[in-house]
Amino acid sequence: MMERQKGEGEKLSPSPSPSRKRAKTEEESKQAVPAAAEAKSVYLFTCHLYGPNAHVLYVVDTPSLPHPSTFLADDSQMESTPPEPEERPLDPLVEFPRAEYPMEMCAVEFDSKLYILGGEFDPPDLGGPPQFHDDDFCPFPRDVHIFDPTCSSLKVGPKMNTGKFKPSAFVVDSMIYVVSGCLAGSYEDSLVRFEVLKPDADGTGGTWTRLEDPPFKRTVFTGHVVINRQVFFSTLNDEFLCFDLVSSKWWRKIWGEGHSPCWTKLLSEEENPFWDGSWRGSIRPPFHGRPKLTEDGTLYSCYQDFSVASFGQLVANNDNSWRRRSQVEEEQEEKMFDTKNLLSPGVIQIHRELVYATVSLAHKGERHFCHVLFGNPMKTTTPRNPYVQDPTRCYANITMFEASEDTYYSENKGCTFFSGKLLQSALFVITTEGHTVLSDAFTLPS
Repeated sequence: MMERQKGEGEKLSPSPSPSRKRAKTEEESKQAVPAAAEAKSVYLFTCHLYGPNAHVLYVVDTPSLPHPSTFLADDSQMESTPPEPEERPLDPLVEFPRAEYPMEMCAVEFDSKLYILGGEFDPPDLGGPPQFHDDDFCPFPRDVHIFDPTCSSLKVGPKMNTGKFKPSAFVVDSMIYVVSGCLAGSYEDSLVRFEVLKPDADGTGGTWTRLEDPPFKRTVFTGHVVINRQVFFSTLNDEFLCFDLVSSKWWRKIWGEGHSPCWTKLLSEEENPFWDGSWRGSIRPPFHGRPKLTEDGTLYSCYQDFSVASFGQLVANNDNSWRRRSQVEEEQEEKMFDTKNLLSPGVIQIHRELVYATVSLAHKGERHFCHVLFGNPMKTTTPRNPYVQDPTRCYANITMFEASEDTYYSENKGCTFFSGKLLQSALFVITTEGHTVLSDAFTLPS
């Protein structure tokens, strides 16, 4: 565990078990707390490819956001090599047994709760439900599960029209949208691919409404972000897509005439018949996972080698100054992704070499972020091999940092960076079985 030299407050610590976590009273819940001062916890929604659980939800409690006066001055000296953190055990908060819940569910935050839905049941020989082979059994359940952090419990939400395979969910105008990814098998024509829910005041009611199916069937989403009334998607086969909620049309960004990027409407699956990625007409997605949009319109996302990138708003000049995006640029959301700045080297602390690691970024407000690197370590008894992992342990490598508006251009690196300040670093170890994937990280009120 890394501690700041002064004014840092509490350390990161695992959450108490669900049975000991007290639910808030109605009066406490009604009290208005400023976002910057509200204590928030980081929730890790993971997918377990083997073992008794399909998914597990973990929580790491973090202190309230520190007041700016407690930060170290910009010219303060910090150790170049942070001390090795203590490995802390992290116990499950909510388990989703494989025999009762499907694999590859997605989670989306709405009204300070997590809505967990979609996915496909494993067959019985892999731990799935015994009725899998029944004629009237569908491996894609319609169920919606709602996690309430105030009482660490699951509630039953309104069922979807049909299940969703490898889904992606997002929220716009207090409505939850869910779109199915790649489909295969005999259930392909029977599943509703795209639908929307407007939850009631309690959050457990409402009716799902079917939307027009997307004009593709073999796309697997790897991340998305909502900007105004446009939803941008990254995909497994390196495509950059956009759904416009105003026109209800799908678009793909491609290389147009003169080798300049442009958006083209998606009309049918035949436009991109190649699943293996051999078709190179698309623009590679500029982000991975779920980027976080800050109050001033700057987008932050995990990028390639587990680093962090920012898009939009801040534009660096070669003289190390920066300017705001112009009004014209703000009106053209696709230009947001044309300007990219990387987080200063050395801010993200990676304490273990992980195999097939997954990464996610959570935003606590006011440019305070939690970077989570998640995965199984390499086997220590096996000669160095990137494909050999220890299936009994999984690490959650967590770095808390503050992003600055300041940017600078590096001649040596040939790119622009934005400054960041390391706040805390922690390492949690999870006892598990087999390969474990971080589906997403969320910040919810403690």
